[in-house]
Amino acid sequence: MVEKTKKILITGGRGMLGAALSKTLSSFYAITAIDKEECDITNAVAVKKFFSDKTFDAVVHCAAYTNVDKAEDEPELALLINAQGTQNLVTATCTHDCLFVHISTDYVFDGTKEAPYTEGDRPHPLSIYGATKLKGEYSVQTHPRGTIIRTSWLFGPGGNNFVRTILSLARQKDTLSVVNDQMGSPTYTMHLADALREILKIYFSKGLAYGVYHVTNSGVCSWYAFAREVVKNANLSTRVLPTTSAQYIRKAKRPQNSALSNEKFYALTGRYLPPWQTAVAQYMEKDMHE
Repeated sequence: MVEKTKKILITGGRGMLGAALSKTLSSFYAITAIDKEECDITNAVAVKKFFSDKTFDAVVHCAAYTNVDKAEDEPELALLINAQGTQNLVTATCTHDCLFVHISTDYVFDGTKEAPYTEGDRPHPLSIYGATKLKGEYSVQTHPRGTIIRTSWLFGPGGNNFVRTILSLARQKDTLSVVNDQMGSPTYTMHLADALREILKIYFSKGLAYGVYHVTNSGVCSWYAFAREVVKNANLSTRVLPTTSAQYIRKAKRPQNSALSNEKFYALTGRYLPPWQTAVAQYMEKDMHE
């Protein structure tokens, strides 16, 4: 096991993924988890000051503006956090001997591909959120040890997510209509955190090929199928009916297919993450109360 003397910084430490990552990594490494209160990443001076007397063996950048629809009304704020904030962190750490892991999104793609997207596919975001996350990726690509992890449809303890939303609605209504023409891979934050721990272990033990990796739970489904699985696991009698994205208008356009190929992650680690259905069941059975 890698010595716990290795120091890991997690940005967005009180967010859904940041909290899962802190919990997962704390047994293996010396963890520093920060949020805006400790360091405002949008303030270049504050970021430079924060790193002036600190060094880390790895930085895992989870902090982000993630409200996809609201970003259409707040493009400057989304850009400030997702692009400029990331650039500030890259600038402050690019001369340090540290791995820089950036959490990105399936929404950098336009969804026109029928097969799952690979790391080599060209991004073409449809939304402000996706565009700002892609600009953040471009910054990370200038870091000598920059590594981008794209994931999708996150759910987990300690945050608002699709599972909680569907459960709340299903307890109030007899029937739910959910979009059936957008495909992706629901991903459990605790499983993603475990995958990130494995990537760190590989980096510290034998080195890592820097670049882009797609990491999601296994399998692909629609939001409709995702909702049905949640209702089934909760043993509720609520009817879940399919609808189309054309009938369910939202401010930000979503990709119709944002499934990500996990083959590169498999080549690195020799494993896939569990099926998304297993992840939903585990979250609902064990971790939703947290």
